[in-house]
Amino acid sequence: MNVTFSEDEKSLFVDTGMGYFTEWSLNIDDLIKKGCFWLKDYLASHHNEAEDVRQICQNYTHKFKK
Repeated sequence: MNVTFSEDEKSLFVDTGMGYFTEWSLNIDDLIKKGCFWLKDYLASHHNEAEDVRQICQNYTHKFKK
């Protein structure tokens, strides 16, 4: 596995060595958005847990809704 930064240092490329790679944006808004998306089912089914994370995701989605 190889990990490389883009020239502008705004992305990270991960080469699995199996013929494909993944690009990760290092923009904080993109990372929060992706994390909240991954956690949405968990947060919906665990109402009494992870309140701090739930608050971050709620604030984030309200902040960026159009």
